Amino acid sequence: MKCKVVIFDLDGTLINSLPDLADSANDTMIRYGFPTHTIEEYFNFAGDGQRTFIERALPKNEKFAEDFIIEMVDYYNQRCQVRSLNKTEIYDGVLEMIQKLQSLKIPLNVCSNKPHEAVINIVEKLFPKNIFDSILGAQKNLPVKPNPAMPLKLIEKYNVETKEVAFLGDTAFDMQTAVNAKMIGVGVTWGFCSENDLINGGADILIHKPNEIFKLIDFEK
Repeated sequence: MKCKVVIFDLDGTLINSLPDLADSANDTMIRYGFPTHTIEEYFNFAGDGQRTFIERALPKNEKFAEDFIIEMVDYYNQRCQVRSLNKTEIYDGVLEMIQKLQSLKIPLNVCSNKPHEAVINIVEKLFPKNIFDSILGAQKNLPVKPNPAMPLKLIEKYNVETKEVAFLGDTAFDMQTAVNAKMIGVGVTWGFCSENDLINGGADILIHKPNEIFKLIDFEK
């Protein structure tokens, strides 16, 4: 496979944010009087977006109104902004992979369903300046993953075909996004989902360590 542009998911792909996400979710559970969960339990809840993450944390024997779920997710997002960098770290080997791609002059981009301002804040504080060509989080009037609108927007400025773009992610949602955008779906197994989830989502290839990508994809300048 040949590739001229790379797009990365953020949580579970570039950064291990689960400890902060778990703390934020527990803040939310406490706020509304529900039981909290361990980080291991939250690992099993992750992978399908913020709303699903919160819904899975709620008691299974109760039904909740739509307005209440929206309110909880909003509060959870507020807590995520407060806790976003308390325990979050870049995964081992990720920065080295990014720097090697940068040395090959491959444009690098970030695409996340987190609110756009939160994505900008996290990336700017954790990663070296100017390492990413573009950073895009959730915005009004732009459908989020697995809709292909966000990754397609990111590559508008490049003279490339979608089949020349690698989309790296750790969830079935990310792989579905790559399929929908007709990009190369690279499933990373160090994140929040299993290999089977990634394969079922449509991953073209799987990598277990960041540097493995260079054995499977030919990066063109």
